[in-house]
Amino acid sequence: MALWVALAVLAAAMIWVRMGRSGGDTGPSRASRGRKKCRWRLVDDRRALMEFHCDTCKAAGYSRSKSGPEQCKRPLGGGL
Repeated sequence: MALWVALAVLAAAMIWVRMGRSGGDTGPSRASRGRKKCRWRLVDDRRALMEFHCDTCKAAGYSRSKSGPEQCKRPLGGGL
C-alpha cells in the first residue's frame, strides 16, 4: 500500500513540475530571444490609432502612444 501511495505522489509531483515549466509567462518568448529591439517609425498619425513600421524587423503595428507599440509584432506575421 505504501508503495502505491509513494508512486502516486511521485507521479503527481512529476506532472506538477512539467505543468509549471510549460505554463504561464516566465520570460521572453523563444521568438523574441536573441533579436534586436524594435525601432518604431511613425507612418500615419491622422487617426486615433497611429500606424508604425519597425525598422528592425519590418513589421507593422498600431498604437495610441507617440513612442509606438510596446511589443514586437513580428510573430504575428504583419511584416511588409
